[in-house]
Amino acid sequence: MGPDLPSHLKAAGALRHSPDQPWQCGGLPRSARAYLETEAATAAPHKLRLMLYDSASRLARRALKALDDGDDRAAADLLLRASRIVLGLVGPLRSAAAPAPCENLARLFGLVRRRLIEAGYYRRREALREAIRLLDFCRPALGALVCEASGPYLGQGSCPRRDWVG
Repeated sequence: MGPDLPSHLKAAGALRHSPDQPWQCGGLPRSARAYLETEAATAAPHKLRLMLYDSASRLARRALKALDDGDDRAAADLLLRASRIVLGLVGPLRSAAAPAPCENLARLFGLVRRRLIEAGYYRRREALREAIRLLDFCRPALGALVCEASGPYLGQGSCPRRDWVG
C-alpha cells in the first residue's frame, strides 16, 4: 500500500477510502493513484491547498455532468464533497501581509459554497455553472495568496507569478 495521506485530504473527501480498494481516485488506474498519493504526501502546504482547490473544481464539473445525465444522487454526493473542500479552504486564508485580498477571496468562496449547496438541494444547473465560473475566476488569485502566505518552498521558485494583480 502507498503512503498514508494527510488527514485533511482524507477529511475533505478528495480521495475516498473503501475497504476493498485502498484509495479510489475517480476510477484512475493503479499507477495514476500511486502517483497522486505520492504527490499529496510530499507536496508543499501551498501545493496541497491548490490540489484541493483543483479537486473541488473537478468535482463541481463532474456534478454538472451527473445532473445533465439525470443522476441526482451522484450529483448531490459530488456537490457535498466540493462544498466541504471549499469550506476547508476558507480557514487558511488569513494573511497579515494581504488582509484585503484574503477577505475578498473568502467572501467569494462563501458565495461559491452557497451556489454549490443551492445546486445540490434544488438541482439548479445555473447555480452550479456560476460556482464553476467563480472557481475558475478565483484560481490565479488563490495560487498567489497561498504561495505568498507559505513563503518560498526550498528555493524552487514554485510560486506562480503575480500577473493577476492589476
